[in-house]
Amino acid sequence: MNQSSFADKVLQSINAQKIQPISKRYFALTKILNWFAVGLLIFIAGHSLGLLLYMVLDFDFSMIPLLVKSSEKLALLLGLFFWLVLFGLGFFFALKRYRETPRGYRLETYWLVVVSSLLVVLIGGMSYRSEFSQWLDHEMGMYIPRYEPWESIKLKVWSDPEAGLLAGTIEEVNSLESLSLVDFSGKRWQVDVSSARVRPLVKVSKGTIIKLIGSASESEFVAEEIRPWRGLRSHHRPCLNSINKQECIRGLGR
Repeated sequence: MNQSSFADKVLQSINAQKIQPISKRYFALTKILNWFAVGLLIFIAGHSLGLLLYMVLDFDFSMIPLLVKSSEKLALLLGLFFWLVLFGLGFFFALKRYRETPRGYRLETYWLVVVSSLLVVLIGGMSYRSEFSQWLDHEMGMYIPRYEPWESIKLKVWSDPEAGLLAGTIEEVNSLESLSLVDFSGKRWQVDVSSARVRPLVKVSKGTIIKLIGSASESEFVAEEIRPWRGLRSHHRPCLNSINKQECIRGLGR
């Protein structure tokens, strides 16, 4: 078979199968979509890390044994598990998708993991520091059914005086041994703090939002320990400049 007859048969086969040449635009679009997917997955992994930082550093895990309601424990664990899984999946598929880019084979696996990790940590840290993590958590609670924001879980946990957990705004410091507090439902409490241990970062003054561990009667609460409303990130508060901080926090928990 000579070269010309072979070429004719190839052309006949192409025409018979109606094979069309692929446009350069297709390859360009595929390249763009691949890089977009890599960026999106890195973005998801980074902000998932930011939310994990927000939850872990904001929550006082030493009080988990005090949670008497199994639903609250479940919500706590599910929240962490959800973002941990999303972080892992986002990171894994970002690496996998990068390998599918035209130059994805050039970078060694070790350096690919290192560079990707640095990007994820950078995005996660920025998300955490800028309060975007908390905003995202709140927005997801507004629009995703059955998703409960972290702040909402905290409000439920610390609005159970019968279990010895109470939180609210200091209305008045009556003396070194007593203060008046308004909880998140609007109820006023007289709090005995004469033997209470005051944790670091707590400012016992009018307008401060605090958490209390102790025992309660009808409208009196004997505090054994006073804790800040926020944990290690107490200096980052989106409600800090709000006129009514308690209403602002309650809104974040909805």
